[in-house]
Amino acid sequence: MTEASFFSCCRESPLPGAAEGEPGPFLSTVERGTVPAEVYRGPEVLGLVLLPPTRRIAIHEAGHACGRIALGGKVISATVELQPHVKFDNAHHDAMGIVSTLTGPAAEQWMSSRVSRIPDDELGPWVIAIRDLRGGHCDRCSAVRSTICATRHAPDDVVVAEFRRLESIAGIIVRLPPVWAAIQEVADRLMIGGTLD
Repeated sequence: MTEASFFSCCRESPLPGAAEGEPGPFLSTVERGTVPAEVYRGPEVLGLVLLPPTRRIAIHEAGHACGRIALGGKVISATVELQPHVKFDNAHHDAMGIVSTLTGPAAEQWMSSRVSRIPDDELGPWVIAIRDLRGGHCDRCSAVRSTICATRHAPDDVVVAEFRRLESIAGIIVRLPPVWAAIQEVADRLMIGGTLD
């Protein structure tokens, strides 16, 4: 089983009212400063046994690992046990780090033959929420946060454009046949062993 921390900002959050595969309680449209922080972040759910390791989780973590390797980076470990995660050789908050963060969700979507992205009506408000120090620790919150930093706190439209560029690169990487084959192989091994070093 998986012990995890989830926030209501996370679209796949298994908080009450969010069935698996359905969006979590994330507000679609908002003007700056008009929504309380708890709408975007929290309540945090800590230490609950929430999810068994699934193929979807394995594909997600394998997407991070194989995406990072495809970009020329190094991976220390990947696990679907306890809190699923991939450990990189060092944390990058540049384009490589952002794309590596987004290859997990991209792989998860491609597993269902979907190519999806944060809807346009949500990305702008999501950027605003992160600027206002709201948001959680999901991959997309982390990627938006890193994009804001990488663009040196540029205006929202510049951040959105850069995020879209990197989001597209992440999707292209996971759909490359050799990368997708590697993602499936790593996911198979994660399902068998739980953790890979």
